[in-house]
Amino acid sequence: MRRIPLFLLMLVPMLALARPSGHQWYSVLLDGRKIGSFESERRVRGDTVTTRQRLDIEFDRAGTRITMGSSESSEETRAGKPLAFTSVAKLSSNETRIEGRVDGDRLKVSISNGGATEQRELAWPEGALLAEGLRLASLRTPLTEGGEHRELSFQPSSLAAIDVATTIGARERIELPGGTKSLVRVEQVFDFAGAPVLNTAWIDEERDVYKLTMPAIGVELTLLACDKACANAPNQRSDVFERTLMPSPRALGNSELSTTLRYTISPRNHDAPMNIPDTSEQSVRRSGEDLIVEVHRDARAGVGGTPLPADTMPNDWLQSTAPDLVALAAKATTGIDDDFERMQALESFVRTFISNKTLGVGYASALQVVRKP
Repeated sequence: MRRIPLFLLMLVPMLALARPSGHQWYSVLLDGRKIGSFESERRVRGDTVTTRQRLDIEFDRAGTRITMGSSESSEETRAGKPLAFTSVAKLSSNETRIEGRVDGDRLKVSISNGGATEQRELAWPEGALLAEGLRLASLRTPLTEGGEHRELSFQPSSLAAIDVATTIGARERIELPGGTKSLVRVEQVFDFAGAPVLNTAWIDEERDVYKLTMPAIGVELTLLACDKACANAPNQRSDVFERTLMPSPRALGNSELSTTLRYTISPRNHDAPMNIPDTSEQSVRRSGEDLIVEVHRDARAGVGGTPLPADTMPNDWLQSTAPDLVALAAKATTGIDDDFERMQALESFVRTFISNKTLGVGYASALQVVRKP
């Protein structure tokens, strides 16, 4: 039975696992309710290793069914040297496709979204690995309780390299759709800036993953190894967004909304400190493990970092140099020279331009909104 490699590629939040050539299916559960399927495949042809994975899930948002799909493939040498990758993320009608090729210490990338394609060239992070390189790295560490290793995992979906710290745990008996197995518990901490993510996997001696759990917007996402029929069984309805909300003890009045609001945020994971940025719109201070966040009614001048050149560059969600968007922005700000007044005019224009507001679309890019009839 062939499985995925022990490392998570966090594709939405996608997982990457794999091992010697083979194909494996997983059932995807959210707080115990089946919401989708995950499949992984690894092939070796000559000196090239191709790892492919696909995640398909469904969930509800305010009574509207939302479908989400992510797929990712990577090409590497048998020794784990990165060669190329493709990442495709679909949310309702929106699709983002990222293709990259590693050329020495450079990464050439093509990003397509909403009918627009952008070419980029970036530095390849030194020491960063894709799926096969991560698999080989995990095999070099014996499955001895207390053992640790650390790798730099490149995430094609975000074009970022993430530090991953792995700790080998004890052997446990784990219930699976096909029966009970004795597996080794492995914990991994993904060092996403300001918000470390802890994932737990249960693996065998070959590093095949049979079960994996990870946090997802306040709830637990679980992958269980099973056959294709099990993975593709009907999904259960689950309103994940409803679980991310907290009831307010009372309604906030206009006087409260017009001044500073203060929140006390406590971590669920006490092993990793929370980090929330201090900006012109919010101030943050620590009180033990808690964070006290104050949201200010008006922006505070001189607080927080100044905008960087990259902040005004087009991106996957706001294609600010696309002719369609440039023409609309010019129309909305005709005769206005002040930057603050231009921003207000653009905000008012967008509110009236989007006449059909619905939760069924998911998250569309600016160019998709402009071109949607």
